Amino acid sequence: GLHDLRTLADATSGIQSMHDVEICLQILHEQGFIVYFPKTDILSNTAILKPEWLIETLNKVFSFHTAYARNEHFHGEFTGLDHDADLLVNHGFASRDLLDYIWDSEAADVDFLVDVMKKMMYMSDYKFGGNSELFFLPSYISLESESQEEKNFSKNGKRMKIDFNGLCIPQGLFHRLVCLFVNHSGNMPNSKDPLLRPSIAQVYFGNIPVTLWHDKNHKDVIYVSVGRDPDKRRQTVSMRSCISSVQTMVRKAGILKFKLCV
Repeated sequence: GLHDLRTLADATSGIQSMHDVEICLQILHEQGFIVYFPKTDILSNTAILKPEWLIETLNKVFSFHTAYARNEHFHGEFTGLDHDADLLVNHGFASRDLLDYIWDSEAADVDFLVDVMKKMMYMSDYKFGGNSELFFLPSYISLESESQEEKNFSKNGKRMKIDFNGLCIPQGLFHRLVCLFVNHSGNMPNSKDPLLRPSIAQVYFGNIPVTLWHDKNHKDVIYVSVGRDPDKRRQTVSMRSCISSVQTMVRKAGILKFKLCV
């Protein structure tokens, strides 16, 4: 923990202030020597001294579908996780039990790894349908068939365009945005279950449908539509609130140079 690092810093460099230790950790993180995220209690108490270890560990989740398809290093019939494995590979939902298995909870701090995945927008909580222990990994929806019907997706309402001015959308950006939208939706009361496909996602901010999609013919644009609140008395306020939330999430995803056309 950080207290151990402070003791070590004091013994080797005379640094006694915890604040100074955290500044040093942040500098080392920015230089790529360590991994340190001081955003939550779990993350702020841990520094990864070998970034390559973190990459290899997280990749166990992203590459799980390959091992599962080949039945390598997976013994679901013995662990009782067959259903959990199918849920991740075919639908993009990971149970805590499966993550414990993939990351070997006896050898790794799974709570820390979960927080890292959330911080990096690779994963979000999935608080729908009475699920409290499921996590959503948007990268896995790319494994689903593109032939899924999209007739249930609404693109009506106020439409926004995230325009990258002729530049291709950064790889993984759409998935990070979907992750943020799903997480925000799950934290709002009365939100319906999201509809998720490889290139389009519809979530609900309370009663308001919000759809995010990108068109293969326009690789430099991501579209967002914000529907209307069924309660006409709240439509204007709800619309402004949703648009503000969308703008905040776009910037949170690290998109700095873009045009948001409303």
